Amino acid sequence: MNLDDVNENAVEKKLIFLAETDEQYAQLYAAKDAHKERLKLEKAKAFLDSTGTVAERNAIADCHANVEACIDDGENILVEYKLLEAQRGRAETVIEVWRSLNASRRKN
Repeated sequence: MNLDDVNENAVEKKLIFLAETDEQYAQLYAAKDAHKERLKLEKAKAFLDSTGTVAERNAIADCHANVEACIDDGENILVEYKLLEAQRGRAETVIEVWRSLNASRRKN
């Protein structure tokens, strides 16, 4: 995107995007934090279901299929969250550039 592309239409689209993604952004943020607790829970369940020394039970729990799946889920949540965060940041930057350009034009 170049400065010629920063116009009222582009800003309107970015404002709509921000408004439409508020809930998704909040849900991903909450999912990211809740995932940490889910991972602890999955490890604890796997630990309790295993036998052996504490070190062996920890190793078994860390390698359990549910724990691995939970880690994969966490990666996906984080990727979605960071992507949306970057897209929203870019939208905010376009809006700020438009505001700055308009302020400069008014001075001239």
